[in-house]
Amino acid sequence: MKQLKLKPVVLVLVLGLSVFTHIAFAELSSNRAIIKNDGSQRIMASVSFPTLVTGDLYVATQVNGQFLFLTHGGTEFTLDIVPLVKNSEYIGKYDLFDFSAAGIAPGRYPLYQVVVNPATNPFQTVNWVGGLAGLSSFQYSIGLPATVTNDLDNDGFSDDDKDHDGFQDQQTSATTDVVVGKSLYSENCSQCHGETPTYNHISLAVNPAKTRSAIIGDRGGMSGLSFLSDAELQEVAKYVKAVW
Repeated sequence: MKQLKLKPVVLVLVLGLSVFTHIAFAELSSNRAIIKNDGSQRIMASVSFPTLVTGDLYVATQVNGQFLFLTHGGTEFTLDIVPLVKNSEYIGKYDLFDFSAAGIAPGRYPLYQVVVNPATNPFQTVNWVGGLAGLSSFQYSIGLPATVTNDLDNDGFSDDDKDHDGFQDQQTSATTDVVVGKSLYSENCSQCHGETPTYNHISLAVNPAKTRSAIIGDRGGMSGLSFLSDAELQEVAKYVKAVW
C-alpha cells in the first residue's frame, strides 16, 4: 500500500451552510485522531450513512489552507479534483482509507467528505447530496507531542475529547471566566458579527469545531482568522454562550 502523499494544490471551497437542509448527513469516525508519524501507527477513517445516498464520493484534507483529494482507492492525495468513488450507493458504514502515517509532516489535518450528484462539480453546493458531517466533525493531529495534543494516556484522542472528533472539548465551569473570550471576540469577530453576539447571529460559535470548519472553508471570509488556536476558539465559545 502506498504511503500518504501530500502535494500543494490551490483551491478554495466556500461553504454555504444554508443549503444543508436537503442533504443526507453522515458521520466520520476513526480509531485514532492523534497519530505518531514514525511508522508505528496507521491513519484510518470510515463514514456511516444513516440513509441511502447515491453519487460521487469525494474525500479531502487540507494543508496550509489548500485542498488535497484522496484517490487511487484511498492510498494517495492528489492535485486533481477527483472522486474517491464514482456514481455508487452508500448506506451504513463505508471504509475510506487505511495507510501508514510514516513521514507525514507534523500538523493538524481536517478530514472532509461529501457526496455529489454524479459527474458534477463538488465545489458547487447545489450538487451536494450527502455526507457533509465531515465539513465540521473530524481532525487528525499527526506527529505532534502530547504537550500539544493533550493525549496523556496515549489512547489516540485528547484527554478532554470525549466525543472523539479530534477537537478538544469546550471547557466549562460554574464560574466561567469569559474575559479572554470577550477580548478575542471583540478583536477578531465583532466587525462582522456585532459588538454583542446573539443566538441567531453567531450560535455556531459555541462549537469550536464548527468555527474551525468555517475558518477552514473561508465562510464569509473567515480564513483570515486561521491564526486563532483551538484553545482560543474555546474561549470565544465560552464568551458567546455566556452572553446569550
